[in-house]
Amino acid sequence: MAGRENCVFSLVTARQAASAEDYETALPNYLGSLYQLPLAERTQYLDEFCDVFYKWLLAENEDMSRALNLLPNLRQLFPNTCRVLFIVNKHLYDNSRNEMHLFECLKLCREILHIATSAEERTVARIMQANLRSGAFDQWHIRMINDEDRNRKFEQALKLRIKNEEDVVYDIGTGSGLLSVYAARCSKNVRAIEENVALLDIAKKVFTRNAVADRVSLLFGNSNDLYLDEKADVICAEILDCCVFGEHVVRSFISAHERLAKPSTVFIPSKATVYLRVLECEEEYKNFSKDFEGRRYISKFCGLSEEDGDYWCHTVSDLPNPRYLSPSVPFIDVDFQSLSALRSLSNVEKHFPMPIVASGTAHFLVVHFRSELAPGVELDSSELGSCWDQGIYPFAFAVPVEQGGDLPVVANLLDGHLLNVYPEETVFRDMMQEIAPRIRLVDNLLRMENRQTCEWLLEQLRDEPLDKVRNCTKFRLLDIWLEPFMNQEEERRNGELKHYTTMLAWPGAYDGSLDDGVIRQIFETDFNTVQRIFPEAVTIRGCLFSSKSLAALSRPDPSKHGDVDLSPISTYSLFEYRELDLARSDIFFCSDEFDLITMIFSRENIASKIYELIYKQLDVKPTSNGGIDGVLYWFSSTGYDNKKDLCASFLFSQPFMVSTDDTIRLTLDLHKGNMLITGEKL
Repeated sequence: MAGRENCVFSLVTARQAASAEDYETALPNYLGSLYQLPLAERTQYLDEFCDVFYKWLLAENEDMSRALNLLPNLRQLFPNTCRVLFIVNKHLYDNSRNEMHLFECLKLCREILHIATSAEERTVARIMQANLRSGAFDQWHIRMINDEDRNRKFEQALKLRIKNEEDVVYDIGTGSGLLSVYAARCSKNVRAIEENVALLDIAKKVFTRNAVADRVSLLFGNSNDLYLDEKADVICAEILDCCVFGEHVVRSFISAHERLAKPSTVFIPSKATVYLRVLECEEEYKNFSKDFEGRRYISKFCGLSEEDGDYWCHTVSDLPNPRYLSPSVPFIDVDFQSLSALRSLSNVEKHFPMPIVASGTAHFLVVHFRSELAPGVELDSSELGSCWDQGIYPFAFAVPVEQGGDLPVVANLLDGHLLNVYPEETVFRDMMQEIAPRIRLVDNLLRMENRQTCEWLLEQLRDEPLDKVRNCTKFRLLDIWLEPFMNQEEERRNGELKHYTTMLAWPGAYDGSLDDGVIRQIFETDFNTVQRIFPEAVTIRGCLFSSKSLAALSRPDPSKHGDVDLSPISTYSLFEYRELDLARSDIFFCSDEFDLITMIFSRENIASKIYELIYKQLDVKPTSNGGIDGVLYWFSSTGYDNKKDLCASFLFSQPFMVSTDDTIRLTLDLHKGNMLITGEKL
């Protein structure tokens, strides 16, 4: 009885402190008092405890240790209760970009999914888990380990360079651990360095699965920050981006020379040569420079902004009708074996002519490289099927060129980082003077490519006063068309939007995905001022599909890994792929079209929040035999759909081999504008 009296006293203190917003006093009192209650009685205080706990975290929202240190107590206080774990997870996810904390979020998602008792809890956890996995590390890593030629050549180089089992081998940026496994088959002294927490966890499992854990020491951190006494016989660092220099490879190799190497140390790769080539591709150039409504819209990638050093990564062979107008011209040689040569790359500027071998219009300079890993073992990033894209530097203006002539070019490095590659100023001088007043720099011209959808939206609003229309989308075309009707003074005043009566809220983003920002604005609609949301109803439609090329970019392919088991990385397969043109020849429809969900944006539905959390399953029959990789989806409203614009897709964790007699069960999770579609074969 004395304990219960003390408990009541503590709860009174806790509630008084919470009422006074003194959460530092309130939370310990809640914890101390609730511990003394029987487990069955604690749940009646769960709501008020969670409210205080959340506000206690917000008071010091930059200190993640408060939440993590309290986790054991929370699990004991409210065992198998998802709600408190969700609060910790959301706090870490919203307030920290630290990889360690995000990795803790992933573990919490797994715990929540294990103990969840409701479909709603599982929906929220699945979506959060998918988002965390997609951002755990750069997704090109999967494409890289699926490059069989790259893997084979690094294995060859390591076998050539490691002389005996006693050699000390450093693998800088081990990633999933593939190259360290190769090295460990030749040496028992491999040191694998990795700074990404998720990849570190994967590599540890990979070493165990491949029976080399006793031959590899796994080191957490950036190689530039680690101080190790043991000098290397071999240093392997596969940190080349498509332009060689993007991942600060020069700085990393200089650091490795200074702190990890001895005079006899050999480096993999040992050399690289960077090449430039002039490209014509009119269709792709529209994504970087466009004349519209009397203005010239130019992407920041074109080098006219102060943010020099931007380039576009793409596989040239995948572009629409690409045509090279020059041969490959070497720009610079990199000798990774020489410390003095690496130091000389701190600041380099070169001016040289690009010989034109075919008349046409120059739109881009393309960067690719060749790299010697070991004598007789060479990589070429321009080869078809390479995991590397090419670096694409778009011109601010298209340049007519003639066969037999030259295009003068300047390329420079700053601190060993490729800053920019562009035609000499004289090439653009006259063009610049002519249209300078009409130039508008934009971040992403793809937002101007949804013309069909934008035209349809405005056509439906032809009877609306456009000065009363608020554009909630990120479509740049709509901003341009509505700009003359905007009341700028009203727009600026304290962010007020009271003069708008119509919300233009197409929920599809420019890249084809569901735009959670638009959905959130719909949920927050004030119907005291807004009379109409347009479109009033939208259906998300879908279709099963297959695509070998997309599958190769999104899932690890064991057939490309030789005899190395990289299965632990399959957990991080890419689950969503965007910016898809359904006219692509490598996309095949494998079912009839079907409705995934219809959302009606009425006052009643918004008030009832029926679309904030949705869990739904539907069964789909394939229309063909063979493999199915996932679900394509797009948006439809009142007789219109955006299939001719860019669409998006969700990819299954593994492909399904099916016949027309099979059934695929799809699960749709939707939470506050975040969507996830998964599938299983019944």
